[in-house]
Amino acid sequence: MQNNRRVLFLSADSGVPPTGKTIAVQALNIYRLSTGKIVSEVGQPDLLGLMQQIGGLPRP
Repeated sequence: MQNNRRVLFLSADSGVPPTGKTIAVQALNIYRLSTGKIVSEVGQPDLLGLMQQIGGLPRP
């Protein structure tokens, strides 16, 4: 399942000063089901895209 969110960049946890701008964060979540129930989930956010939006990495 693809997960899209828009968030405000307010924290400096990334080592990049916060800008207060809205950024779009995408992630891919894969769920494993057994007997109709979720038994595990793996999520992978688009960290490259996130870092490019906040100025932590150059855009191509």
